Amino acid sequence: MNLTNLHLNNDWTEFLQDELASDSFKLILKKVDLERKRFVIFPKNELVFYAFNKTPLSKVKVVILGQDEKEAGSHQKIGWENFTNAIISKLSTEKKGVVFLLWGAFAQKKAALIDSEKHYVLETSHPSPFSAYRGFLGSNPFSKTNEILINNNQKPIDWNLCSDTLTLF
Repeated sequence: MNLTNLHLNNDWTEFLQDELASDSFKLILKKVDLERKRFVIFPKNELVFYAFNKTPLSKVKVVILGQDEKEAGSHQKIGWENFTNAIISKLSTEKKGVVFLLWGAFAQKKAALIDSEKHYVLETSHPSPFSAYRGFLGSNPFSKTNEILINNNQKPIDWNLCSDTLTLF
C-alpha cells in the first residue's frame, strides 16, 4: 500500500506532510498491507482517509474523538494512535476555536494534546450502547457545540450532514 492508494485530498496532504513522510507512518502502511493479505481489513484503502476528504481542513470546526465500538484500541497495535495524536496536536497548534468532543475515557486522555486556551473541549462518556447511560445521554454535546459556535460568530453544525466535523476513532 502506498499513499497514492489512500486518496487523501491536497489540503490535508500538505497539512500532514511531515507525518505522512515519517518512518512511523510508512511502517503503519506496511503493517496494514501485510494484514490485508491475511485478513479482511476495514476500511478499504480508498476509504482510510474518508473523514479527512469529506471535511476540508479549512472547514474543520469540530473534531470528535472516540473509539472503535467493535474492537477498541485495535489500531494502537500498529501505530495509528501516534498518527492520530500528531493530527490532534497539529490541529491544536495551527487552528483556533475548534470544538473537540472527547467521548469515553480513552478519548479524554487526548485532552493533554489540546491547547484549551485556544480551543473548546467537551468530555462525556462514549455514546455506545454499553456506556451511553453513564453520562452521554443528557450531556447534549451537539447543542452545546452549536452554542459555542454561535457564541463565536460561527455557523452551527447541521448534525445531519456533519460536513464541518472531523471524526477520528
